Amino acid sequence: MSMLDCINSNPIANCLTYSTGGLCSDFSCQINCMTCEKRGYYPICAQCNGPYTVLNAKESYCEIGKCCSDINNCVTYDYDSCLCSSCQQNFFLTNDFENCCPFLDNCQTYSNCGCIACQPNFIINSDNSKCCNSLNNCLIYNSECTCCQTNNNCLSYNSDCTCFSCISDYIIENNVCCPLVSNCGNYGSNCLCSSCLAGYISFNDSNNCCMIIESCDSPSSDCTCKSCLLGHVLNSDSTSCCLPISNCLTYKSDCSCETCGNADIFDISNSTCCPLILNCNSYLPNCLCDIDSSFLSQNSNGLDFGVVVGLSAGLGFIGLLVFLLICCKIRKCFITDSSRAATQRISQNF
Repeated sequence: MSMLDCINSNPIANCLTYSTGGLCSDFSCQINCMTCEKRGYYPICAQCNGPYTVLNAKESYCEIGKCCSDINNCVTYDYDSCLCSSCQQNFFLTNDFENCCPFLDNCQTYSNCGCIACQPNFIINSDNSKCCNSLNNCLIYNSECTCCQTNNNCLSYNSDCTCFSCISDYIIENNVCCPLVSNCGNYGSNCLCSSCLAGYISFNDSNNCCMIIESCDSPSSDCTCKSCLLGHVLNSDSTSCCLPISNCLTYKSDCSCETCGNADIFDISNSTCCPLILNCNSYLPNCLCDIDSSFLSQNSNGLDFGVVVGLSAGLGFIGLLVFLLICCKIRKCFITDSSRAATQRISQNF
């Protein structure tokens, strides 16, 4: 496709106004372009911003000049993807086309820009940057191919053979690899944590950073609390200081009640300790009995014989009949066979 064909079939990129002949008379610079100018039919980018490079024109795209991220030591770019297609001499292109890496003397196998295997009689140094002459009884080579004494848990070494980086789960402090302590901010010379991050506390007898427990009076190095401030109580696993709940004996981790002080007198419902109400199966948040479920029998057929007898003693025969009629009318319940027999026995007595 020629430039003229491209103009006739497509609008010109970054063109603001057109002349009567259909040519671009006013234009703006494309994205990432610092300066642009008009050459022939099209406005093109002459210089890119910062770390970008100008690609050569391709007429088939109806666009001249494109700014792509600059890749060090790259010579040519793919117009569509802006990835590198060839590198400068003595550099090789990585498999992802995003880097041009220098060839390393005596390296046999590469991984990205690092060497992972050397030619025979050579050994890779600690940071995979050089292939060093193999020396008898030497296991570690620094960046200058000097033989270094092994440093516990060190991964790579400086030119003076001090440790530069550590293996996983270790952190370097004063050229020594210290075990990583979660939530530690600073380490001492003995690799113990000297100060923790905000919201955590350290202990002299333990290399540990524990989360601060609110209202704890005596924290422990195992990250639990020994005792709470006045007006608070410990939960069952000693990880929280809770506001006391009346008649509660033990508390859960979220400070809700776990067990009440006297199982014969109190019952748990809605994380509170309520006074035990005879024949009450369910309690409301205010500790009153939930009559919707408690006075009806757990048996799906109706009222229990014990409930009938109890009600007859308290209400009398007439009151019992009224109660039963109201119950069956409103709650659509049915009287059990045992309750009917009890009612007949009671009526015979009257």
